[in-house]
Amino acid sequence: MEKRIDYNKLKTYVKSLLMSSGIEERDALIVSDVLIKAELQGVSSHGLSRLEVYLQRISKGLINKKPNLSIDFKFPALGIMDADNSLGHLAAHKAMTAAVEKAKDFGISMVGVKNSNHFGTASYYAEMAVKENLVGFVISNGPPATPPWGGKEMYFGTNPLAVGIPGGERGPIVVDMATSIVARGKIIKAAKEGKEIEPGWALDEEGNPTTNPDKALKGCILPMGGHKGSAITMLIELMAGLLTGAGYGKQVAWQYDENSGKGNVGHIFCAMNPVGFMEADEIRSKMDNFYDEIKGIPKAQGFDSIRLPGESRSKNMDDNIKEGIKLNDTLYKDLVELGNNLGVEMPEIL
Repeated sequence: MEKRIDYNKLKTYVKSLLMSSGIEERDALIVSDVLIKAELQGVSSHGLSRLEVYLQRISKGLINKKPNLSIDFKFPALGIMDADNSLGHLAAHKAMTAAVEKAKDFGISMVGVKNSNHFGTASYYAEMAVKENLVGFVISNGPPATPPWGGKEMYFGTNPLAVGIPGGERGPIVVDMATSIVARGKIIKAAKEGKEIEPGWALDEEGNPTTNPDKALKGCILPMGGHKGSAITMLIELMAGLLTGAGYGKQVAWQYDENSGKGNVGHIFCAMNPVGFMEADEIRSKMDNFYDEIKGIPKAQGFDSIRLPGESRSKNMDDNIKEGIKLNDTLYKDLVELGNNLGVEMPEIL
């Protein structure tokens, strides 16, 4: 049976759990906001289901709870951050904040990150730029999950890509996707809940198609779009991993394996001021016109509407703010247990 909890109370609870684990309050605020926004948007695979493993890795010293985050700008608007093995959310937030500020001066800025960890939903950081009327671009690698095209052994991560473009009255357009056919978090979630996954998502260790999430996690997830998706995944691996000085391929640690060592994840954050191309009013007008034209295209058979990327997340967010965040029994029990272990009281059910 599912339970609903007020999102603000749940955010405070998550912040308290992180602080009880040794995370500074200002940092706990950032991480809790990223996780709760994922839940509000309905992206639960990247939300609170990840909290337990973050706390476990902090307690084992596999994530640095008091990192020294430094950015070296070798060029005026191009920098590299050593995340000092921090929670990825903190590194990502600081890196995009820096990219946004530099983009205001130079029109565009990019910050690479090495020595990081899983950072939640990529769109969170793209939206940081959008809120400042900038285009936001985010890529990241991750632990091996997908094979090179034609292989049956995982090597590349699910390597997410997010782009946010400011809009007019209709709002921005934000794309956020894994370059695998499905985010690994969805398979982890299915395994926790004892559910099968969709056919065509994954292969087992022998290279056979499987709907068993446990076998999929031991095997590999397939790339989106066949060989073309595999090529995009490889490019992100090269840019976010190899070129930043982070790990790549099998050098990136699987966070659910405590023997795998430090994460060594790499990210890239870019912010760009579109006013460098045309005036702000014209951009807003054209974005609204684009939105209306897309919505006005005749619908294919079987479709009752044409939805743009991010629309369903926006609706989920509105609903969950009003009604509370929905937690299934498994996740609710896990969160209660985390609170019991750390001396934090779970908020009441609505």
